[in-house]
Amino acid sequence: MSDVILFSGGMDSFCLLKNHTYDKILFFITGTKDNLMELRQLYNMEIDGIIDSNIVHIINLPISIFELPNKIIPHRNAVFCLMASNYGNNIFIGTTKGDTTKDKDYVFKSQIEGILNYFGQDSEKVVPVGYPYSIQMPFKDMTKTEIISNYINNSNNINELLKYSRSCYTNTDKECGKCRSCLRKAVALRNNNIDYSNVFEMDPLSITLSERDIKKMQSRPLEWQEYQKALG
Repeated sequence: MSDVILFSGGMDSFCLLKNHTYDKILFFITGTKDNLMELRQLYNMEIDGIIDSNIVHIINLPISIFELPNKIIPHRNAVFCLMASNYGNNIFIGTTKGDTTKDKDYVFKSQIEGILNYFGQDSEKVVPVGYPYSIQMPFKDMTKTEIISNYINNSNNINELLKYSRSCYTNTDKECGKCRSCLRKAVALRNNNIDYSNVFEMDPLSITLSERDIKKMQSRPLEWQEYQKALG
């Protein structure tokens, strides 16, 4: 039996890393702008001793050519999980209650487990990492605000979270503060009374949302509720 984490470098992923002890940490180089900045953060974590470099596996998987204008890479987590099954049979993903893409829900979890366990029946045709396979989503029923609260309650280091996690779509040195990913991160930090003044190039909560963005957020009640709370 072997536990592996799909580590992206994002805030949820960083909290998940601190939530459990893993046999292997997997990072996929997809080639997107934000992914390359996340890789830099991973190297910094290794240098500073935040993670054990002996269990880090960096895998080149150039799928950025499929990235859509909304920054989604279709089927990304399905591909990641299939690849991860060669490293361990318990695969941890940092999904949250606010995620709406299909490769981050319980149906996806069930179907990928079914595929992996079907292939795993031929033990001589798979890497012997353990059986059965399981997709673990410890944060799936938690919002980002709740994940940060859990991180704090488990006596984890807030400065490490701010320094090493990255949730921005751009490749600027500081997180841009303008993209949706930055906004969701800022909301979670503000709702946990964490000063993020040195994280972003501009405060995400100072930006007036477009009518389209407001409608999109309102279609996700929990996300809208947490945004309103962060605004005070």
